[in-house]
Amino acid sequence: MNIKKIIVIIVILALMVGINLFSSQTATESDRVSSKIAKTVVTKLGIITEEQAQDDSHPIIEQADHIIRKAAHFSIYFFLAFILYIFFYWQMKNPWKAFFIAWIIAIVYAMFDEYHQTFVNGRSGEIRDVIIDSSGALCGILVCKVIMLFINKKKGEKY
Repeated sequence: MNIKKIIVIIVILALMVGINLFSSQTATESDRVSSKIAKTVVTKLGIITEEQAQDDSHPIIEQADHIIRKAAHFSIYFFLAFILYIFFYWQMKNPWKAFFIAWIIAIVYAMFDEYHQTFVNGRSGEIRDVIIDSSGALCGILVCKVIMLFINKKKGEKY
């Protein structure tokens, strides 16, 4: 196995461990992290003042927090599926098999992750989050496919 494949496997495992660690946070810990990010974003963008951001129940903080949480779901599964697709494409040289295997793994991992959260204090598993995760994974694979198409065309290889 070459070094590129080893690095890709390490990245895949790191993403999966990272997802699991975030999902293992209690509701209080998770809320504290995302609320802090939301406050930073909305104050740095000048949407609300630092003083207004001290109120955790401020509607803009709550909206930003919700958007950041869902964007995090989408993004992490985007990258996971992107890397999974690369790995399986290298293994099989079949873009459609790589597509389906990468997407299925990402969806199953998203389902496992949401189920895992049902055992964490204050957390719950949400079908909506599995849909967001699956959508992020699909977009990650599609973006990767387009990039690989351009790279292979530039090299003069068939994709």
